Amino acid sequence: MAELTSPEPRVTVKYKGEDKTIFMSFLRLNSCLRLVGSMDRMGMMMVDPDIGEGIIRVLVAPKGGAGEMFEVELEDEDLSPDDFDKLLDFAREHLTYFFVKRLQTASKTVGDLESMIEALKLSAAGSEN
Repeated sequence: MAELTSPEPRVTVKYKGEDKTIFMSFLRLNSCLRLVGSMDRMGMMMVDPDIGEGIIRVLVAPKGGAGEMFEVELEDEDLSPDDFDKLLDFAREHLTYFFVKRLQTASKTVGDLESMIEALKLSAAGSEN
């Protein structure tokens, strides 16, 4: 299995006319995950305007409080289309990493369980002799 490389934790865009560096924290990632829902809906964030805008609102928002999603209202000239796309790509990289890492972990767990079951079968067969 190929080693997974985590995406850059920060991205900088022009937001409201100034450079804004965004850090993908666990809480920010979790808020993005809530909007996307599942791995099979990943492509929707690139074409569904509601999901895309929701992701952007999560990314540019100031730190959220406990139990609250990061969210901010966007104004017309806050973000250029190019920076919007840059942020969506940033989110997509982090979400993809999250889902692939979880799948790799699940696959390893299944493999470990199969090895344990096989060892138990061999042990049981050996004790019958």
